[in-house]
Amino acid sequence: MTWSHTRIKIPRNREAGDILLWNDYFSDNPTYPANIFRRRFRMRRELFNRILADVVSRNPYFAQKRDACGILGLSPHQKVTAAIRMLAYGCAADAIDEYLRIGETTVLEATRRFCKTIVVLYGKEYLRSPTADVRQQNQEYTPHKGSESIVLEAVVSHDLWFWHAFFGMPGSCNDINVMNRSYIFRKLINGKTPPVNFEVNGHAYDMGYYLGDGIYPQIATIVMAIKQPDTPKKYKFSSMQEGARKDVERGFGVLQQQFAISNNLHECGTRMCLPI
Repeated sequence: MTWSHTRIKIPRNREAGDILLWNDYFSDNPTYPANIFRRRFRMRRELFNRILADVVSRNPYFAQKRDACGILGLSPHQKVTAAIRMLAYGCAADAIDEYLRIGETTVLEATRRFCKTIVVLYGKEYLRSPTADVRQQNQEYTPHKGSESIVLEAVVSHDLWFWHAFFGMPGSCNDINVMNRSYIFRKLINGKTPPVNFEVNGHAYDMGYYLGDGIYPQIATIVMAIKQPDTPKKYKFSSMQEGARKDVERGFGVLQQQFAISNNLHECGTRMCLPI
């Protein structure tokens, strides 16, 4: 017996989906006002339009084209909206088809290309080493067990700025595995750190610190937690360190609130694991 896997062609009427999307959100007099756009797209319309223009100019995949038969393809608004809906709602790819008239495989491809293009466009600006004015930096990870997952490593400051993100390692990796592959620690080992200058007890320092737990190796720039503080001085230190470590937890909380695709992240200390 021979099985035949054929692809079913569905006449989706992509033009009608594009017109509906435009009239709902992007026309001069859209059906839905700015506050609803902000809630559903997780950003203002002006920001969406700026990102759309940047993505189209950078990656020709998102430009609207005609196929060999002269039929007009998906518009940039359809492709970018599909990608953002996937990220914002964490829904299945084929769930977007009914409204945007875009197939499952195309949604996945558009989302993949969108994410890569965003990193190329904005990575240098929004994923960079902290400046000399930044004092609070965190990095804390613990292993996650019990499910297949991938790890998101991040450095977040008190103002919710993600200074560093390293995503994609298996969730079975422990802190040392992640650290050994993370480029932020490669720079640290080579003596390259963000420009930080401060003075404590008469001693001048030109290198910042990361907050970690006992699993990390003895590196001068990693400050270990005090598991059982037994003096007022140690209690105060532990309290201040815990307060600083909450910055990264708060950052992940906002990330999950804005983009539902990350709602399945498991918190392990302050490292996050996404099931796959």
